[in-house]
Amino acid sequence: MMAYQETFVQRDQHRIYVRDHPGAEPAIILMHGFPDNVHLYDRLSPYLSPPRRVVLFDFLGWGSSDKPTGYPYTTANQVGDLDAVITQLGLGQVVLVAHDASGPPAIDNIIKMIAQLRSTQLSSTSTNEWSNDSDRDRP
Repeated sequence: MMAYQETFVQRDQHRIYVRDHPGAEPAIILMHGFPDNVHLYDRLSPYLSPPRRVVLFDFLGWGSSDKPTGYPYTTANQVGDLDAVITQLGLGQVVLVAHDASGPPAIDNIIKMIAQLRSTQLSSTSTNEWSNDSDRDRP
C-alpha cells in the first residue's frame, strides 16, 4: 500500500480532493479525463513515487471533489482547479500529465505557467476548440 496524504484545496466555496505522494521535486501532477477520477492512476503511481512527488486531484464534479449544482464545468474552470492545486500546495516547477478531457485545460495552463513547467505529457487528448469554449457544459 502506498503512503500518501489526502487533503482538500479550496476553490471559492468548493473543495477539490487531492492525493499528495511524497518524493523529490519537481512534482508530477497526474490529471484524469472523463469520466475518470484519481483512481485512473492507481497502478501507475507506485512506479513514480518514490522517488518523485506525485500529486493527483479530482476536478470539481468528479471523484471525491465537491459536485456543485449548476456549476459550469468548462475548460476555464478546470484550469482554475489546477491553479488552485498548484498554488495551495506551494508547488514550484511541475510536470503535467494529462489524459483525455484534461488535455485542453493542461494545454491552456501551459501557456500561463511556461516558466514553472518542467515538462508535459499528453495522452489520448485533443487541441480542438473545446479548449477555448468557456460556455461548454460538462458531458
